[in-house]
Amino acid sequence: MQAIRAALCGLARSIVVRLRRIVDRCCLERPTAQHASRVSFHAGSILLTAFRARNRAVKEMTDRNAAGQTGVLTADAIVAIVIAAAATEAFINELAENIGQYRQNAWDWAPDAITSDMSAAADAIFDLEFIHRSVTEKYAAASAKLGKRFDKGGNPYQDFVRLMELRNAIMHIKPVRPSEAHSGEAITDELARQKRAMPREVIGLPWFDRLQTPETARWACNAARTIILGLLDLIPETSSDPLGLVKNLYQNHVGFQSEDWV
Repeated sequence: MQAIRAALCGLARSIVVRLRRIVDRCCLERPTAQHASRVSFHAGSILLTAFRARNRAVKEMTDRNAAGQTGVLTADAIVAIVIAAAATEAFINELAENIGQYRQNAWDWAPDAITSDMSAAADAIFDLEFIHRSVTEKYAAASAKLGKRFDKGGNPYQDFVRLMELRNAIMHIKPVRPSEAHSGEAITDELARQKRAMPREVIGLPWFDRLQTPETARWACNAARTIILGLLDLIPETSSDPLGLVKNLYQNHVGFQSEDWV
């Protein structure tokens, strides 16, 4: 039944995309998306929450090591993974809405605020949201419309994909048979090879527990911030520069720079 359901969902998405292309080719009028007159960016605050969890993980482990306690776990690493992933999703959706808002409401007083590439990127994000595609696909499509598609075989995109897959593994965690491997196992093993998560052969813990290190928390936060900055770097500066404050936040906020910040 699950295979049939997945096949039907894929067929439905394909039909929707084809219908939208037919509408475009026939020059038929599509309903115009209505945007709010004001858009607030919350993704930055969400990501800073993840960085706070990272800082707590670092401090907890530092304090325990100073007290001679070894082999301990820090649950804030899990918090950092989940919240950092959530921040990337919030950012891409708010980015599209912000561009749409300027396109709809500021064309008369700031006509150069939105370039054609920015407009195309927003439309690509809206289209993928409409057919319920993944967050990683939104970033790939937006980067392509902005002139330089992320390299899917390298970083920062690969770390971003791992972050989202790890978030899904945590949020949809379930028991597996002894003969099966959980989806989070392979990612945790890869992070262990990078000396971020704990290695299974030394510790003998489940993959979820092996993630609970300060290094994993650092990796998750950096993966989220790097992919966001990578997309912002592709957005051209205009005289109105509607995303100037957003860029400055991700580039310069002390919370992204210091592990002592609380």
